[in-house]
Amino acid sequence: MQQGSTQTNLTKEICSCGGAGWLIGNNGELVRCGKCTNLLKVSRLTEEEQAARIDDITTRMDDKYGEGLALRFLAKEMLRDPFGFLTIWGTPGNAKSLLLVALVAEFCRSGRQAVYVNADDLVALLSPGEDTEVDGFRYVPGNPDANLNRLKSTPVLALDEMDKLKWSDWQVQKIGALIEYRHRQSEKLVTLFAMNKHPSQWSNAGSIGHLTDRWMDGRFNRYWPEGQERFLPACLDQFKENVGGVTRYFAPGFFHATLPSMRSAQRRYVPLAQSPVNGKEMVR
Repeated sequence: MQQGSTQTNLTKEICSCGGAGWLIGNNGELVRCGKCTNLLKVSRLTEEEQAARIDDITTRMDDKYGEGLALRFLAKEMLRDPFGFLTIWGTPGNAKSLLLVALVAEFCRSGRQAVYVNADDLVALLSPGEDTEVDGFRYVPGNPDANLNRLKSTPVLALDEMDKLKWSDWQVQKIGALIEYRHRQSEKLVTLFAMNKHPSQWSNAGSIGHLTDRWMDGRFNRYWPEGQERFLPACLDQFKENVGGVTRYFAPGFFHATLPSMRSAQRRYVPLAQSPVNGKEMVR
């Protein structure tokens, strides 16, 4: 008991929140205190996902154009200079979700609050109706307006499977308001998106054209380091512009991942030292 009391008093002395776990943000909203909150625990990532790192996005044997390198570059640039949107779209199973998960985990480990939300949970959080609890937002169950405000103010927000939304009228209004707000606050908020199809291919593309415009904002492109063109992956050859008489290459903040799914090639890890054979353990 004495040791626990000492730790609590130490937290109150060190943290600006006084041990409450919350601080008042610049706009008067409540934000989690990074010093006394386990950010990974409230990130909505699974225990396995919490260990994810950007370098887990490895270069595949069939990656002839360096998409893995481009994805790692975009993710690390977001960590180095955290602002704005990063949107990855393309074939299912080619590391889009892994990139979002890894960035959320990396931001949490760096002391910046980050939350991962997929399309189904986003709808549950923002739709009116019966009181429901969604992991990570138990303090405002059944209150879509409060949930919307929390999602608006979260420093790093990852929204996965955006093309799975029906984009009904209320979703265009509520989720659209969330995206619009975070776009206006893009200098201080990070928003990550993943989707399998380009928004122009969605059945209701006409009603979300204003959101597509936000996703494709050119401010969110990331310049390739000057003088390092020899390391430029081939998939970025087409993305270049003249800046002050110098050709600069960049990775688009709205990135198309074209590699096929790798899910069928994945295997569950089994330690080589103990692999079951015919009900017995075989040491290799």
